[in-house]
Amino acid sequence: MLGGPVAVILALILVPLEESKASTLSKEAVTLPTGDRVVPGRAGGLQVTPAPGRERTPYIVRRTGRRTHVLPADVAQPGHGGRFDPAPFDVSGLFGAEPAASDKRPAVAGTAALTVRAIDRLGRPAQDGEFFLTRTDAPGEDLYVAVRDGVTTVEVPMGSYVLTGSVQTGPAEITWLAQPRLVVTGTREIIVDARAGRPVSVTVPRPTARPLFLEVRSMAPLADGQLAEEAFYTLGTDGVTLLQLPPDGPTGGYASMVSVLLGEDAYVYALAWRLPGGFPTGFARTVTGRSLATVVATHGAQVAGSTAVKTLFPRPSAVSAVVGRSLSYALPFTRTEYYNTDSGGVDWQATVDEFDGLPHEDPYDGLLGTLSGVGTRTEAWNMAVHGPALGDPDLVEQWISRNGDTMVVAPRLFGDGAGHAGLSRLRAGRTVLSRNGSVVAESAEAGGNFTVPAAPGRYRLEVSATRAAPFTLSTTVTGVWTFDSGHVAGPDWWRPHLHSVSFAAPRDAAPLGADGTAPVGRTVALPFRVAAQDGPVGPGVTPVIEVSFDDGASWRQVAVSGQVATVRHPAGSGFVSLRARVADGGTVSEQTVIRAYRYGP
Repeated sequence: MLGGPVAVILALILVPLEESKASTLSKEAVTLPTGDRVVPGRAGGLQVTPAPGRERTPYIVRRTGRRTHVLPADVAQPGHGGRFDPAPFDVSGLFGAEPAASDKRPAVAGTAALTVRAIDRLGRPAQDGEFFLTRTDAPGEDLYVAVRDGVTTVEVPMGSYVLTGSVQTGPAEITWLAQPRLVVTGTREIIVDARAGRPVSVTVPRPTARPLFLEVRSMAPLADGQLAEEAFYTLGTDGVTLLQLPPDGPTGGYASMVSVLLGEDAYVYALAWRLPGGFPTGFARTVTGRSLATVVATHGAQVAGSTAVKTLFPRPSAVSAVVGRSLSYALPFTRTEYYNTDSGGVDWQATVDEFDGLPHEDPYDGLLGTLSGVGTRTEAWNMAVHGPALGDPDLVEQWISRNGDTMVVAPRLFGDGAGHAGLSRLRAGRTVLSRNGSVVAESAEAGGNFTVPAAPGRYRLEVSATRAAPFTLSTTVTGVWTFDSGHVAGPDWWRPHLHSVSFAAPRDAAPLGADGTAPVGRTVALPFRVAAQDGPVGPGVTPVIEVSFDDGASWRQVAVSGQVATVRHPAGSGFVSLRARVADGGTVSEQTVIRAYRYGP
């Protein structure tokens, strides 16, 4: 794949997506009729692994309500007005929804002939053109148009669209393009001339930085208030040109984004620019040190000999990440990350997957845990203490929420000391949901979706998870949340005002990873961070914190000042367990982490 550009198109309709089974690591996958493999992305969205020989295939990932389809472009053959039956490519079961028998829609009255003429960079009739039309002024189907002999004519409903696509000239030459507004009111012809495209060039202060990733994204508002996204990506900038076709009038809230990763093992430049109003024809930037924020990111290990894959995803404001670039490292490791400060509102989502470092036929059989968070905000990843983390949700239903009379329970029980949300390999899990003192639902998993009565009531939610070898720390984690809830009307999601407390390593102690040990027989400062899942933590909210040196058999309260707890370790060696309680605004949040960290000589 490193020999030349690989064009993959992801068209994403952003809608809330319930997180059933989100508190455990899942290996569920769907194999498409084409042999491509689809799994849920650990930072939201989907991960598509093309079958051998299909690495250059473009894709659409479409989400509408509870239906999710992954549509390889080569199965969407033109014909029947650009329509085809996507039911065989329904992957909704990955998110707890049963596949529909068919998502065919009736033909829309009032159509017109649309002709697409495509010319490659050598001035020849294009033999490899892929184009997608998304209706923006009314609900409708995504239409796919393939150009193989320079020209194709299809019948489309009259209306307004955003058009995106690509023209491939050779194995390493591709032009990505968009027309932010295309209005079809009658017979229409579009000419796409790839010779008008211009290259991508981004220069950074370190001349040895090599291109690692390029993404160009189209973002178009839809009539129902949602957003249609299409992301083009490749592993480098060589051979890529960009082209905007003239829009048919004002583009409204349309925007695009260009993002690149450059660097080497020890450092990475994560650069992105949001471009409101249009799609770029070519893109050139020279980045200076004054426009960069520097993060020295350290990454710990929960298990000796483990490895990690870190992925960075560019994320425009209020938009989830779609695709990203992964790099592998032996743990622990440190790298310097540079982020541009003139991005126009683009943030970077980061995930860190920890693996056991052992050989496996499927590498993800060795997955120990995964963390996610905003890459530009914190410097420490995967450091103890691993426990509940409810801060910084990406989706409206995270982490504990209600829609109508469905309670979605997906707390992250194994976040790290910096508060990054985290999942882990588990030995066992349990969820008990009670209302007014009576159990209304329970599960043998650490989370799930539960139907609850419409009438208001006082709820108590307990979620627990236990880990076995190779883990020796955070072996049992429990969260108990108490709150009031009633029916949530309409399509809205509601999050109760629930909290979590993330504990960092004691100051002046060795880093707490697989073999970290805190000082013995002395008083240490234990920093912590309180987070709320529905926004900022209220002023004056202070947790009650207790410690145990006998795996939770007995507890003692410790002094708290500001965001630091004072803990005195006894003589000898052993483990410190932690318990925290936060009461605020009528809710009570309690958590327990058994064997949070070690102490000893």
